[in-house]
Amino acid sequence: MKRVLATACVTVLAIVLAAVPARAADMVMKASWYGGKYDGRPMKGGGIFRKDDPTIVAAASGSFRFGTRLRLTNPRNGRTLDVVVRDRGRFPSNHIDLSEAGARVLGFKEAGVAWLHVSTIPE
Repeated sequence: MKRVLATACVTVLAIVLAAVPARAADMVMKASWYGGKYDGRPMKGGGIFRKDDPTIVAAASGSFRFGTRLRLTNPRNGRTLDVVVRDRGRFPSNHIDLSEAGARVLGFKEAGVAWLHVSTIPE
């Protein structure tokens, strides 16, 4: 019985690992947005946050380095936005936080959250 259970656990682990992308490009991440009270405050990567700037993105807890260029695509409507990571959020590594304007461009401001395709843009 223990051998069957161990084999089943290894099989499940192999399936889970196969589903994880090998690199940061071409991931699916949960996205939300922030604005309002953060407008005009300094960002962790330098500069001042502006809620109406669609290019500002806060990547969650070290998912991407500051300065990383990302292409975000909303699969529900096909809208795409290129952004640069300039801030940090307190989220799991599969989460990305955008400026209010970024959420508007990608068409999920009213919903508050969306699943986005995320790929790195080579320098």
